[in-house]
Amino acid sequence: MLWTLGVSLIVSEFAQGGYALRMLQDPILTKNLQELSEQKISDVIEQMLMQPGVVPLELLMRVMSEKQYYSLHIPKAAGISFSGAANKLLGPQAASSEGCYSWSENLKINKTLLMLRRPVDHVLSMYYHCVSSKSVPNFFKKKMPKTFGEWVHNWTDIQQRGGAVGDFSPNNGDMAFVPTMRTSVPFKCYNPVNMQVQRMTCQKPYNYPLHADENLAIRNMQSAAFVGIVEAFHESACLLAAKMIGKLPIGCNCENQDEWAKFSMPKIDHGVQHHSITNYPEEVTNAVNKLVEGDRQLYQASVARFFKDMDDVEREHGVKVLCESTKQALIRT
Repeated sequence: MLWTLGVSLIVSEFAQGGYALRMLQDPILTKNLQELSEQKISDVIEQMLMQPGVVPLELLMRVMSEKQYYSLHIPKAAGISFSGAANKLLGPQAASSEGCYSWSENLKINKTLLMLRRPVDHVLSMYYHCVSSKSVPNFFKKKMPKTFGEWVHNWTDIQQRGGAVGDFSPNNGDMAFVPTMRTSVPFKCYNPVNMQVQRMTCQKPYNYPLHADENLAIRNMQSAAFVGIVEAFHESACLLAAKMIGKLPIGCNCENQDEWAKFSMPKIDHGVQHHSITNYPEEVTNAVNKLVEGDRQLYQASVARFFKDMDDVEREHGVKVLCESTKQALIRT
């Protein structure tokens, strides 16, 4: 019963100065939950899973197993925005969580949805989330180096010392979903070393192996039901609808700009300060690229699949979805 699982769930709420743990047995919460049906409790739990808290693996798997799709949310790869788009296009059929690709097998869900991101932009987004997101308390922001370049060079040193390898999870062994602030990752921010490969090959989200297995990551990517690209979010949403429900929504013809501009999908930025990798010197981007060599291989393979899938959809529907300017921009890694 979801009630039995629910009353033992540890959740977190955003409080002034940080995250505070609270049990569902808390009278403040229980008073409200006692009046809810099991379906309503299920809805409440699903809302909790969307929060940056700590969730027991058993409960996470129970709620997610009832869905048709598993949307793997790789941190800072538009996971929440994509989840919103998937729900809008497919209905509430996709279970989304910051986890590992392997969870789809554990859940026996054979329709896994992915969004992957250009690695150098992905690393930059991690940094800016940790220093400027409204969801990150100031206490943790102060732990971060003052500039992106400093953070990257710190991680270069950490990687060379072997400090990027190991299990950074908190001691709660059965916890599936944990915000990076509760881990032992340096600076209480993300581990940027081949994170996308790591999430595509892991059993635990914060367990980083000695060697990233980009070949396994690519094989897993090829087996997914859908692969989208953050840098082509609009096009990816169109591709998702075409592949999963066999229809292209209005607003997916990139040659009709008036129609294209009317296409609306949810996008969440967490209040993060605007940033662009073009503002950084080549020395910094080169250092980033060394941290994400495996991710770059995964991204290139993912873009190649994205192009193939898009060609198939365009031929089937007779509509140009991926225009040449966007296609050329995706080739750059």
